[in-house]
Amino acid sequence: MTKARVPLRVGFVGCGRVTQSLHLPALQRLPIAEVVAAADADSACLQRTADRYRIAKRYADAQALIADPAVDVVAVCVPPRFHAEIALAALDAGKHV
Repeated sequence: MTKARVPLRVGFVGCGRVTQSLHLPALQRLPIAEVVAAADADSACLQRTADRYRIAKRYADAQALIADPAVDVVAVCVPPRFHAEIALAALDAGKHV
């Protein structure tokens, strides 16, 4: 008997150009992953990206996304100077990065 795979539930922190044009389209083609949340300080960018990729959960800051128990994996897609802070917070919360 084959065990059914549950998709990894991914939350994106950062909804900029690379997230929109590369990461989200690629991830949507993978049956083992489901994008469940997005966060961005730029509310217009967040809404535009979440609407385009049908992401229901939307957060104004990374900490709220990281605290969401429905998120298993945090994709850190922000400028490099913020990578460590967000990645460490996600790891401290028990998330995969």
